Amino acid sequence: MKSPISPFRITLICLFLLMASASYTQEYVRQIDSLKLAFEQAKYDSTRGRLLDDISYIYYSYHLDSSIAYAQKSGDYGRKCGDKGLVAQSYNSIGVCLVNKAALMSAMENFDRAYEIYHSIDDKRGEAKMVNNLGVIYTEIGEYAKAIEKYKLSYAINSELKLWDIASSALFNIALNEIYLKNFDLALTHANELQLLRSKYPNAIHPAPLYADIFQHNNMLDSARFYAELAVNDHVARGETYLTISSRVILAEIQLKLGDIETAGKLIRYCDEQIEINNYTDSKIKLLPLKAKYLSLIGSFEEAFKAQSEYVALKDSVDKANRMNIINDLNARYETGRMENEIAEQDEQLAENKTWLTAFFLIACILTLGLAAVAIFLKKNKRLNRLLKTQNAHINIQRQKIISSITYAKKIQQSTLPKETDFLSLFKESFIYFKPKDIISGDFYAYQIIDSKTYIAAIDCTGHGVPGAFMSLIANSKLNRVVNEFQERDPGRILASMHREIQHALQQENNIDNAQDGLEMSICVIDRAINTIQFAGAGSSIMMMHNNELKEYKGAPLGIGGNMPISALSGRNLNFQTQSIPFSENDMLLMYSDGFHDQIGGADNKKLNKSKFRDFVQELYRNNLLKATEYSERFINTWRKNQPQTDDIMLIGIRL
Repeated sequence: MKSPISPFRITLICLFLLMASASYTQEYVRQIDSLKLAFEQAKYDSTRGRLLDDISYIYYSYHLDSSIAYAQKSGDYGRKCGDKGLVAQSYNSIGVCLVNKAALMSAMENFDRAYEIYHSIDDKRGEAKMVNNLGVIYTEIGEYAKAIEKYKLSYAINSELKLWDIASSALFNIALNEIYLKNFDLALTHANELQLLRSKYPNAIHPAPLYADIFQHNNMLDSARFYAELAVNDHVARGETYLTISSRVILAEIQLKLGDIETAGKLIRYCDEQIEINNYTDSKIKLLPLKAKYLSLIGSFEEAFKAQSEYVALKDSVDKANRMNIINDLNARYETGRMENEIAEQDEQLAENKTWLTAFFLIACILTLGLAAVAIFLKKNKRLNRLLKTQNAHINIQRQKIISSITYAKKIQQSTLPKETDFLSLFKESFIYFKPKDIISGDFYAYQIIDSKTYIAAIDCTGHGVPGAFMSLIANSKLNRVVNEFQERDPGRILASMHREIQHALQQENNIDNAQDGLEMSICVIDRAINTIQFAGAGSSIMMMHNNELKEYKGAPLGIGGNMPISALSGRNLNFQTQSIPFSENDMLLMYSDGFHDQIGGADNKKLNKSKFRDFVQELYRNNLLKATEYSERFINTWRKNQPQTDDIMLIGIRL
């Protein structure tokens, strides 16, 4: 069941750092002029920096680019006078503006920088603000588990500071993200904690919307209706228009389930009108399928079809816009391929210029007999040296941009991966050997615990470096959607749904130009209750060590994506079969991309063949997996010798 409350909107409302907007542009101009005059008269850099931050605050309400520009200037004055708090605040202000411009990855970078500074000066309030902001972004991009980590840290810090209203916001968001992960029992536990907190501190956020969603999921509809009505009344009392509409949407859904079609219809018509007035797109996405269901129940089938069609089109449009915002944000940060080629060409030109200057100097020394000729040469040489220095400076700037861009891209990609330490804590022995070819990677891994079962996926996207990284963003988003939104649990069906999602995302149904783009993927579901692994693969295999015997389990020969058809209506899948594999204690599971055994090396400079790879896996099994990453690194470096790495490498080993 979809929650009636958008993660992005509810957490933005709970962001206590957001700047309030003024009523009229004239008042904005008056305030800004007054602050600029005070800036001109200020004697100290710290005062100037604070005034610029105030100007940025006002511009936020109606001109984000100006707000960013003044926040940057404020940070410059903070650095000049050594005021770290002012520098951190500038990063925070820039980040908030970027969130509202949908540049989420750039916003994340600024919030991270602000957090590091606040942490270095032991500013607990600042730290709490930043982890809360990071939680907003992780929720918006669908990384709910990471969002929960950030909100838990925010809750702990604000509780320590006894800022209970802000702590309650963090606790609300923890429960909300558990709902998005379908962890309703955990969500109920946190909602009860919030209720207890509110009984002590009346200004704490009301947990009613959480209870309404949880009880509706558990089919306790009378209780769900009670709390939905309570949520509506609370939001009306607080003057929260958006949240009032959100709560009324879920109340309408509950009324439909209870069979009170007339009341549901009144709520739907009211919400429909208010959504149009206020242009709440995400609320409209939640209302349209409910509206279609209501119209169908009262016999307006043509109108119901229109509402459902509008929902499909709007949902697809928003999904594509969100995906492109992230990709465009990343793409705007670096143009690595083009820049590398340009620098290589300029390096070559620089070398030619230096050679020519040397030759010219020698010839001039030999042929020039008079001071006049020497003077002419020196004048030319000075001009050429100046040109070379300019070119050198330009090249250095470009190199720094590339280094900064690639490092930033790596940080973005790492933020989408699960924490390795969290993964390793799930098993008594395990390892992850992850080595991108070009800093950023087309390989990635994911895991999630659902109903006491551990789901692990190893994905190898088309290409590596920048193209592979773009593809991995799309694939990770689609995997989250298939597992958490579609609630697919069978590995074969997960791969089939991934195939359809990737085809649709890359428009491969009718576009032969993208027919080869896609990914190879294996997914394992470890059920320790019955000592069984459910496995399915798309162009990918896994290996199991059992009683000192190594066995390879192969998936379907074709990968995900491309123009391979799979029925989008029946949901059945003839290509991606789920295999059931029993295991015993101390067996080893190995998941991998093809990058390891595709490395060139050895005496004949050939690929590492399957036989050597199997010997390597058996050696891993005989040793402690906690040291397997170091062993893998030594092994592959010895094999490659001086040969460059040819592809991204990823190995995941688990002692069961």
